[in-house]
Amino acid sequence: MLESASKNKNIDLQGYKKSIMKMKSPFNQLFKTLCFCQMFFFALTAEAQNNAIVASSIPTTTETIKVDGTMGESFWSRALEIPLSYEVKPGNNTQPPVKTIAKVIMGKESLYVFVQAFDNDTQKIRMAFRTRDIIDNDDYIRLGLNTTGKNFKATYFFVSAAGVQSDAAYDQATKKFGFEWNALWTSAVNNYHDKYVVELAIPLNQIRINPNITHWGIQIDRNYPRERPYILSASRRERDSDCIVCDFNQYQIPKIKASKANNGLLIPTVVSKNSRTRDLDNSLDYNNKTKTELGLDFSWKASENMNISATVNPDFSQVEVDELQLGINNQFSLFFEERRNFFNDATDFFSIPGNLFYSRTIVDPDWGLKATGDVGNVSWGVLTAQDNLTNIISPSVDGSRRASLNIGSDVAVFRGINKFSDDFAVGLSLLSRSGNDYFNRVVSTDFNYRLGDSNNFRGRFLASDTEYPNQFLQDNGNIKQPGSDNGYALFYNYSGDNFNAKAEYEKIGNDFRSDNGFVNRVGFNRGKVGGNYTWYLNDDDKDGHFFDQMSIVINVEHVRNTDNQLVDRNFGVSYELAGKWASVLEIGYLDSDVLIDQKKVSEEVGFVFFQINPTQLFNMQLQYAQGNGIDFENARQGDIKSSSFTVSSTIGMHLTLSMAIENEIIDIKGEQLFDAITYDLRGTWFFNADHSLRVVTRLQDYKQNVALYTFPVDARFRDLSTQLTYRYQIDPYTLLFAGYSSGALSNDRFRNFKQNDRTIFLKASYAYGF
Repeated sequence: MLESASKNKNIDLQGYKKSIMKMKSPFNQLFKTLCFCQMFFFALTAEAQNNAIVASSIPTTTETIKVDGTMGESFWSRALEIPLSYEVKPGNNTQPPVKTIAKVIMGKESLYVFVQAFDNDTQKIRMAFRTRDIIDNDDYIRLGLNTTGKNFKATYFFVSAAGVQSDAAYDQATKKFGFEWNALWTSAVNNYHDKYVVELAIPLNQIRINPNITHWGIQIDRNYPRERPYILSASRRERDSDCIVCDFNQYQIPKIKASKANNGLLIPTVVSKNSRTRDLDNSLDYNNKTKTELGLDFSWKASENMNISATVNPDFSQVEVDELQLGINNQFSLFFEERRNFFNDATDFFSIPGNLFYSRTIVDPDWGLKATGDVGNVSWGVLTAQDNLTNIISPSVDGSRRASLNIGSDVAVFRGINKFSDDFAVGLSLLSRSGNDYFNRVVSTDFNYRLGDSNNFRGRFLASDTEYPNQFLQDNGNIKQPGSDNGYALFYNYSGDNFNAKAEYEKIGNDFRSDNGFVNRVGFNRGKVGGNYTWYLNDDDKDGHFFDQMSIVINVEHVRNTDNQLVDRNFGVSYELAGKWASVLEIGYLDSDVLIDQKKVSEEVGFVFFQINPTQLFNMQLQYAQGNGIDFENARQGDIKSSSFTVSSTIGMHLTLSMAIENEIIDIKGEQLFDAITYDLRGTWFFNADHSLRVVTRLQDYKQNVALYTFPVDARFRDLSTQLTYRYQIDPYTLLFAGYSSGALSNDRFRNFKQNDRTIFLKASYAYGF
C-alpha cells in the first residue's frame, strides 16, 4: 500500500569529549548548538495552563473495594456518572446506537471505573479468550488517562467482553499505541441478557502522575463491532484535530497522596533449553547443548514521577515467533519488534524520532540499568547496558546490510523532552556505543509544534561520530571508516474534516551512523508531499450503501544522493472505500525509478487490497500487485507478481485458527527468476484467558533460476519450522512457557528435508511486588 568478545567495563566519557573536539566542522558547530539547546531546554520548565474544558470532579472513597464486576458497594451511588454520548466512528459525534454508562471514583490507592455496556442483541457481542494485548476486533471498553497535564502522552487500558486485558502507552508525536508497555492492574467482567459490565481498578503506582496538577484528562470509549465498526465515546472527537489526547475530557481530581506500598517489583526468570543443532553445509553431526539461565528484572517507583529499573541477564528467547516477512529481494534490512520486559518498560521515554534507538541492537547484555522521570515540564530517560555482541547495520543510499564487529560494547542512551506547553515540545537525545577500538556517538535534537487544531510541525537535527576497528574493516572490504556526519528532517501535517496533507524534507549525510538504532538509509536528500481527501456519507444515507467512506490518496517522493543524482522517484495514487463489517477496498498505482549500482531501474505496479471482518468466524485480508517490478539483488527490471492472503477464524470462546501466505514472482525477459512463497499456519486453544496451547508451522519455499542470477544460489531452498507452546500467564510478568520447536532445511544438496534444529524449552517468571 502507499503508506522495513571482549568487554569494556566503563563507558568512555573522556573519549566522548575528545572525539567531539576532533569532529569535522559541521558536526562541531551542530554539537555546540545542541549543547546550547540543552541548557535552554532544562532551564525553561515553567508550567503552562491547560485550556481544556473541565467537565466535573471525581469523588473519593475510603471503603474497601472488591473488583468483581458488580456494584455491590454502596459508594458506587456517589460515583461520577459519565455517559458515552457520542458515536465518533463512523459517525461524526452523532447519537450512539446503544447506551453505555460509566462510573468513576477515586480510592485510596487506585482509580476505579465501572462501565455498563447495554446491547439490543447480546448474541452479537464479539468475545473470545485471547492472548493478552490482542483484542482488536472484539467488543471492549477502553480507558485513556492523561495524568501529566500535557497533551503529548497518555496511557490506555482495555478490557474485552471476555475479560481479556490490554494496555498501551500512546505517543501523540508519533500517533502510535505502544502495546509493549505493561502495567499491573485488575479487572472483572460479567455478562447479562441485556449488557456486559466491566470493572477496572488502576493502581496509582502503575501510572506516572504529575502531583502539581489538579485535573486529569480521561477518555472512555467502547468498541462496538457490528454491521459497521462503531466506536462510542464519552468525549467528542473532532475530525480536523491532529491531537487525540487534546480531545480527552478534563476532570478535577482529589489531592493524591503518594503511596509507599508496592512501589517495587522483582521479576526473577529462569529459562532452560535443550537444543540439538547441526550445520548441514559442513557436517551431519549434531551438537547437543543443554543450558539453564537465571535472570532478574527489577523496577522501583522511587517517587510519583521517577522510576528506576534494572536487569541481569535478560531473556531473549523468542517464544513469540517473529512476524511473517519475506526474506528475499529486499533492498533494506527487515525490522522486528522488541519482546523483552526490561526494554519494553517505559518505551515511550526512549521513542527517539528517526529510529535512532532500537533496543534489539542490544543482543546479549549481561546487565542493564534504566531511569525515567519527570521534573516540571521535562520528561527524561537514561539507559545503559553492557552487550556481549555488537551487531550493526551498514547503510548506504541504495541499500543496507547487517554486520557484526565480534566484540563487546557498552551502551548509553539519554532522552529528554521539554514540554513548554500543550502545543510545543523540544527533545534532546544522546546515544553512545563503544568497545575495543570502536565507538559510535550520536547527538540529536527535535521539536514538535501544534498550531491550532489542524497544523503540526515536526523536525530533528542530528549528528554522529563513528570509528570501527581496523580488523573489522579488513574483514569487510566494502565497509569504509565512517567518521563524522550530520543531517536534519522537517515535517508538516495538516488535518481537516475531509482533507489531510503532508510535506516532508530529510537530508542525511553519507557517513551518518546510529549503531544503537535502526537507520538503514543514509547519504540522501528526500522530499515528499502527499494528501488525501475523504467523503463521508450522511448518517441517513448509510443504511442503503455498503460503503460509507471514500478517499483518494496521492503521494509524490524524490530522493537524491549527495551528488544530487536522482536515486529514487516515487509517485503513488490510490482510491479507497470503507464500509460495512470493517471492510476496506483499495485500488492503487505506483510509479517509481530507482538507481541501483548506477543503473536506473523503473517500476510500474498496480495493486488492489481488500479486507473484511463480518463475524468472528471470518476475518480476511487480500493484497495483489502486478506490473514492472525491480530485482534489487541483480539491479534490473522484471515482471513482478506479488500477493498476500490472510484469513483467521475464532470458533466459540476457545479456538482461534489463522493462515497467512505471501508470494512474490519475478520474471526476467520471459524467464522466471524466482518464485518465493511463505506459509504461516497457526492454531491456539484457549482453556481460559490464562491458559493456552498454540501450534505454529511455517514454510519458506524459494525456487530460483540459477542461470539468471549474478551470484551463486540454490535452485530450490526450503525452510520448515514448527513450534508447540503451552502458555500460563496470570499477568504481563508472571508466566510459564513450555514447548518444543524444530527446524528442517532442503536445498540442492539435500532434496528431502533434513532436520537442523530441535529445541525443548521452558521459561518461567514471577512478579513479586514490594
